[in-house]
Amino acid sequence: MNPFLKFSASLLLCASMSNAAFALDSAIAGDWQSYSKSGTESLSIGDYVSAERELKSALASLQHNDAFKKNVPAVQNKYAESLLWQGKFSDAAKEIKKAISIANSTSGPLSYDYARALELQSWLLQAQGKNDKSVETMRDSLNVYQAKNTDTPELSDALEHMGVLKETLGMYDQALDCYTKALDLRKKISGEHSVDAADLYEALARISQRKGRPADAQKYFADAMRIKESRGEPWKQYSPEPTERVVLFRYFQGAPYCEQASAGGLIIERVTANGITVEAGLMRKPSEFSKTTRAQVRISNDSQYDVDVLSQPPTFIQLTPTINILKPINAQTLAAQIEKKGESKAKWIKFWGADAMTPVTTNAWTQGPSYNYVPTPFGWTAAPGRGRNWNNNYTTTNVTTMVPDYQAREEAYRKAREAQEKSKADAQAVLDASLGPNRLPPGGMIQGSLDFDFSKFQKAILRVPIGNAIYEFRFE
Repeated sequence: MNPFLKFSASLLLCASMSNAAFALDSAIAGDWQSYSKSGTESLSIGDYVSAERELKSALASLQHNDAFKKNVPAVQNKYAESLLWQGKFSDAAKEIKKAISIANSTSGPLSYDYARALELQSWLLQAQGKNDKSVETMRDSLNVYQAKNTDTPELSDALEHMGVLKETLGMYDQALDCYTKALDLRKKISGEHSVDAADLYEALARISQRKGRPADAQKYFADAMRIKESRGEPWKQYSPEPTERVVLFRYFQGAPYCEQASAGGLIIERVTANGITVEAGLMRKPSEFSKTTRAQVRISNDSQYDVDVLSQPPTFIQLTPTINILKPINAQTLAAQIEKKGESKAKWIKFWGADAMTPVTTNAWTQGPSYNYVPTPFGWTAAPGRGRNWNNNYTTTNVTTMVPDYQAREEAYRKAREAQEKSKADAQAVLDASLGPNRLPPGGMIQGSLDFDFSKFQKAILRVPIGNAIYEFRFE
């Protein structure tokens, strides 16, 4: 299966990459085969960083080897693909555009290279919200694959991709047709009990739910789970393998192995497979001192085998408003950041509180006119027309002055202490609750949190590795 589809049936990736020139010293001319082979192997197991490096070197070598220019389109496609699956979304669009141009001019418009480049472009258009153009581009790609009149994994992937597009657009009958054809091909190519076939059963289950056929949906879900559980992947030690064989136990609303609940204001999703139950919920901005998304995770082992928890790093895939693929933040690093921000906030509170002032109003006496006489003594009244009463010879004026507000300053220092204490408590909570790699025995349970450096999402996917399998949750 296409690794892109492994993320989620509706995960849309867009990619773009700068058209950087490849230096001759980055690869030795004539070594393109070894670089290409290594890059292809890395791509197949999902090591996209290594794939990018090796395929970039292969392209550099090919640019200086005229005898093998015909191999450039296939390598260019793989290079663009390695960027796409990494989530380098601001870098790969130009590489996809270049792949289309190279494949068209070198391999021809009826080649697999050209069809693959168009398929990558289709994903890009869909991610940009240009669904109509995405379908048109994917149709052109699919037509090339079908014109070959051969049953290939590429054709099955293309049919599945078209099914995703049709499902996204609400064209469920057409999506059902694409998924059914893709499943028939996969059974021929990979076998009836392949993981690829199981993933397509899940796609058929989704469509059946949308079309109001719950009995069919339950059957397809059961078929998919039977195949996936038969491999016992959660009980195995992690080892890289081709993406089409990676077992994903996905949360699907209405699936018999999935449940939803609420706890502490969180929506909790639960997936049970091979006796392992994984529950997950997302908290947005769990601390005022960090802009993170916190995943609360609980794992219960009701099987008879030990299992490796977080055998590889978990992943947070933000779908909207922008697309990001994130790994968890190190707990020690996050705790230090939280404490530092708490101290910074406390300093600002003290800074402004130290100069707190308050107004004080006092009465001032001002002497009035004396009619050429010295003011009369207290209590003495001058004769009529000769002077004024001494008391009436003065007027009162209100005078306001600013003086230090010691109470406000003390309040500021109190708030500063509270900010520091709270940040320290939040930091310690991160350390205490952090979930890391562990070995969970039969009957055991472990729970904790994972923090990801983002909080503004509308739709997201969380992937929790257990053994050699992945439990996947979708939040909207």
